[in-house]
Amino acid sequence: MDAQSNLMDPPRIPLNPIHRQNTLLPLSSAPATSDPSAPMKPPKPPKRLIAPELMDDFKAEVEGNDLTKVGLLEILKKK
Repeated sequence: MDAQSNLMDPPRIPLNPIHRQNTLLPLSSAPATSDPSAPMKPPKPPKRLIAPELMDDFKAEVEGNDLTKVGLLEILKKK
């Protein structure tokens, strides 16, 4: 074997250009872009609150109950 066969090939040129100024910034300090083509999240629906007149009944049901949140919600929805 000669010395030429043991050498590595030179590195390839990147397919996409690399912007060095952006790679050194952490994600949290990257400037926010207002790209109109970026997908927007739909707004969250408002939280459903219990009517004030039903709050005492709700507290009585929840207090001392050992069900999980999901189980408790299922029972309360049936009432």
